[in-house]
Amino acid sequence: MSDIHAVIRRLKSKDGIREQLPLFFDLASRVSYRFAAENCAMHACTLAGLYPEMRDSLRLQLPEFHSLLLDFSAFFKEFISGPENMQLQEALSLRKRNTLLMEQIQDLSDAYRLSEYIMNRVEHRFSGKGLPEGYSDQDFTDVLLRRIAGRQEEGQNLLLSLILPELPFRMTRTRFLDYVSARLTVYRGGEKEPFLTLLHSLRTAMGLLMPDSEMPLFRDLRDTLEELSSFSYRALKEEDFRTVSERLNRISDLLIHASESGNALQEVLNGLTALLYLRDYCDDSSEDACRVLAALAGAFPETGENTEALSYAETLLPRLEGWVEETQAEYAECSASALYFQSAFDLDAFRVKEASDAYFKAGKLLGNSLYADPEISAEEHEILENDEFESLSAALVSEISSKMADVPMPYYRAAAGGFLRVLPPFFTSQEALEEYIYGALSRCTDAAEKAGCIEIIGDITKDLRL
Repeated sequence: MSDIHAVIRRLKSKDGIREQLPLFFDLASRVSYRFAAENCAMHACTLAGLYPEMRDSLRLQLPEFHSLLLDFSAFFKEFISGPENMQLQEALSLRKRNTLLMEQIQDLSDAYRLSEYIMNRVEHRFSGKGLPEGYSDQDFTDVLLRRIAGRQEEGQNLLLSLILPELPFRMTRTRFLDYVSARLTVYRGGEKEPFLTLLHSLRTAMGLLMPDSEMPLFRDLRDTLEELSSFSYRALKEEDFRTVSERLNRISDLLIHASESGNALQEVLNGLTALLYLRDYCDDSSEDACRVLAALAGAFPETGENTEALSYAETLLPRLEGWVEETQAEYAECSASALYFQSAFDLDAFRVKEASDAYFKAGKLLGNSLYADPEISAEEHEILENDEFESLSAALVSEISSKMADVPMPYYRAAAGGFLRVLPPFFTSQEALEEYIYGALSRCTDAAEKAGCIEIIGDITKDLRL
């Protein structure tokens, strides 16, 4: 095989473009095929390890996801038996089903965090734990400010986005609605699609919008949130708290496993779909990875378990991770060079349009955006008109006002915390930040709530190794 690095050097010096450009896309596509096969095999091993543990709970709690996995299993076996006979549309259809399902799971996870927010701030009423000995609001504020100031700007923004939503929330409802209106104005005159995505995220994070799926897991969380929105928190009994906590723990475990399985499934489907785009570029360098994929076909049975295939997947995973790491650097160089050549040359004029289209579609699937649609090309982004911005913003404020008017204060604060998680406060000075942190702490007179907030913030800073 020709040296792709030499081809890249010649093209960048504009030497022999007509001969070298087709050669580049041929060689780069072969590298991509190998990377797709290895990456696909690695994530298939991960999925094979997750599936047995999840199978029964998926069938009962997320039957649509269980059905999807069965369809994937049949597709995977058919792919292994003869990929040249496979229809690309089958792979794209499975990807679309999984993408829609994972969007629902993400919305459900956002709603779950609403319940988590409430329970974390009620827990210490019954745990016997209180504020640390010698605690003061000013000392805690000073510690946070020092830790924030000790990081680079990017690290400061990350820390603020994690910490500020966890502080006790004490805005009045009227002031919070004013804050929502003001915070949204940064999107005035921007692109329409990101703003619509933001509004969706805000609604799910605040519990204003719940997925309407009738799968048992979705119904269970909707019922739990309904219960939390009607609790009399001042008279809350420990028995009721423990009952809801146990239910939420089960929901949390299922959400985590479903997200992990769904992401692993998407990685596998991305790899298989990329292999179909690049089916003309399979060579001996991909033979080992393709052999692994064939052996893994038995790890996704429609019924029962193939323990031999599962054991094989478990022992093989470290080796596959090594293969992927070795190929990734070459693949990354090819990808960067392909983007450069796409902007530097008229690919159609050099008769590489068809090859480059397949390469770039496969590249979308192997890139950082797990759920990107390879069939959608980049288009001109629509700008949000001012009248539409005002209408959409006013609709959100009105919805918050009406739906949060009668909920208990802990539920309202959890909803507001969800908003702050998506759109944290912005400060123009250190003094304003200090005033916000200290004010949030000092206005909270519920010792259990404050203890819960401080514990959560402590865990965040610990995780970030501050």
